[in-house]
Amino acid sequence: MKKVLLIIIFLVAVAVLFIIPVNRTETMPINVPFFKAYKQLLLPRKWAEWHPEIKTDFTTDSNKVSFITKPDGYSVNTPNTSIEVHETASSFAIKQQGISGDHAYVITVAPGKTVNETELIVAEHISIAGYLVGYFSKNPFQYSGAAQFKNFLENDDLFYGYHIYRTTVPSPDLLVIRKRVAKTNEFLAADSSFNELKSFALITGVTKVAPVIAQFIPVGTDSMMVNVGIYINKPLQNSGHILYSKMIKDGPLFAADYSGSFEKRLQAHEALKKYFADHAMEIPVLPFESYLDDKLPSSSNSPVKIRINYTTFSN
Repeated sequence: MKKVLLIIIFLVAVAVLFIIPVNRTETMPINVPFFKAYKQLLLPRKWAEWHPEIKTDFTTDSNKVSFITKPDGYSVNTPNTSIEVHETASSFAIKQQGISGDHAYVITVAPGKTVNETELIVAEHISIAGYLVGYFSKNPFQYSGAAQFKNFLENDDLFYGYHIYRTTVPSPDLLVIRKRVAKTNEFLAADSSFNELKSFALITGVTKVAPVIAQFIPVGTDSMMVNVGIYINKPLQNSGHILYSKMIKDGPLFAADYSGSFEKRLQAHEALKKYFADHAMEIPVLPFESYLDDKLPSSSNSPVKIRINYTTFSN
């Protein structure tokens, strides 16, 4: 009789450990505004930027990753992982199958103590046995990517895809040539202007003190405004179509460095625009590009090494 009772007690204990669910939660602060975190969970494609399993597969072959929007959420499917997300207010119920196993959990984002803080809450129903195993783990919610989500949002280099930094102009004195040309002539016009500016600097005895800068601004469908400038060491007077411009020496610039083909540099521009929008900063004048090797592109496929500069108002 005692053996039977012990067996019954053992079976009940096993049932309690492996069948009866309990709640496990983890709350972590994220040092970003609430809507920045919320939007990152709201759109399925954003998961490829931070979720470890999805990001790995997306980086390997993005064509094998599908993003499907549904009335109450979305799904993301990769060769190794799939997630099904149902959204309710600021909570996202997630079913995940993949390398780390099968999991069902809820991610909730909530406003933090200040406008620049958000609370990330991860919760799941789990057996007592699973809870005890997780209790001794340093990161029981590792499969959810919560730590990577926090790191991604708090690290501007990861979030925007570029290192965005504050800088200033190398000199307040600038010579500029502005030309409106046919789109097919933009590179020839830029090179001509650059050569003319260098010759003018030699004739007038001023020194060029930094790499050439330029703006290539579309005008309509078939024209470009091509502005080319060089920083010089002292003020000059205008001379015909060569204009002297005075810049604010310590005026704030926010910049990102880009290396690649000329035509693909616009992705870095988009990152800076997003940075300005997220930080509620105005862009009072059009951005310009510093060509760090002092060479302007000769075609849209030319490799360039540039610093993209966005001006804003002083604080």
